[in-house]
Amino acid sequence: MIDGYYTTEEVCNRKNPPENRRNVTNWAEKNGVKYIGDGRRKIYLYTESDIEKFFNRRGKGRPRKDGK
Repeated sequence: MIDGYYTTEEVCNRKNPPENRRNVTNWAEKNGVKYIGDGRRKIYLYTESDIEKFFNRRGKGRPRKDGK
């Protein structure tokens, strides 16, 4: 951790079982998470609010009929 920022690996390992790394990086790219580097060598720097948004995102597929 770099003074309030977390790496993709740290975000993946916060869930049990761990989240897929590709899902985390794809979400970061589409949702404006800060990064260092360019091209395929980007290192995403997640804040607590980014992590909260990621874990509260809507999953794929149709919503359930009971609204949950």
